[in-house]
Amino acid sequence: MTPLTTDLTDRLARSEETALLVPLLRLLVAGDPVTIEQLATATALTADEVRTRLAASPDTEYDDQGRIIGQGLTLRPTTHRFTVAGEELYTWCAFDTLIFPTLLDRPARVESISPASGDTIRVTVDPTAGVTSVEPATAVVSLVSPEAMHSIRSSFCNQVHYFASREDAAGWLTEHPMAQVLTVADAFEVGSTLITEMLERPRTGADELPAAETAPREDRTPMPPNQDDQRGGRGLLLGAVAALLVVGCCALLPLLVVGGTITGIGTLLRNPWVITGGAALLILAVVASIVMTARARRHRGENDPDCCPPLRPTITKTDPRRRETGTK
Repeated sequence: MTPLTTDLTDRLARSEETALLVPLLRLLVAGDPVTIEQLATATALTADEVRTRLAASPDTEYDDQGRIIGQGLTLRPTTHRFTVAGEELYTWCAFDTLIFPTLLDRPARVESISPASGDTIRVTVDPTAGVTSVEPATAVVSLVSPEAMHSIRSSFCNQVHYFASREDAAGWLTEHPMAQVLTVADAFEVGSTLITEMLERPRTGADELPAAETAPREDRTPMPPNQDDQRGGRGLLLGAVAALLVVGCCALLPLLVVGGTITGIGTLLRNPWVITGGAALLILAVVASIVMTARARRHRGENDPDCCPPLRPTITKTDPRRRETGTK
């Protein structure tokens, strides 16, 4: 492939117009106008999505009823007659006549008029065997690399013709120095490469998947399966420990209650930061409780079953009557 044909293949394969092309071609080949609803059914898109995508292809042809009658393959006569299964259709350019048989998976007969001499070129194309006949055998196809992809028809198709020979194309090439001509067989090979690139190249943005599959994702990072449940289980466990500590020891009760409450809230919200904060308060309360309990036991004896130090000293009162009688 030459630099021009390589650039051409890359540009056309990236064209946004290819998104609906194949389904639309297979509807148009029947020879009847195509409604938006028919194309929406064929592409598994909504009617509004089809309209939006067609709006990006300003060259699309419509009839008076708003039905599609042309996009590459057209029901309106051009200089490129394209007959499939007895149905007489037309194409926007010579290159279309070479690639559409493969996209449609049907053989086609082509009759095209040279813009230079007015001679008729006849070609037969098979989707499997390729070009099977060319008349005259010297016929060539002109190709250009489109400068602007906004209008594929004006930037590309209107410069892509059949000529009876290289000599027939000489004057046209002088007027279009950026173009080149290829034999019909070579042009078909360029088209085959384009089809492969077009059908296999991954789509981006809205063309990658139907709209139902391109809904915005959640902002949070996806978690492995059951990870939310695992966090909730850990939170419940911490809450249970907090409850046991509150029941088992009276020291620092408010701090334990606050820690247990925060942990419980974090569990309900499945928020690891809240759970961690509650757990930290519980640990602080436990450590403080152990320290205070140890100090109290040193003052009151190791065998004292009470885990909490007394809040104030105990005062023993003497019965006044025993003091009066001298009873000890």
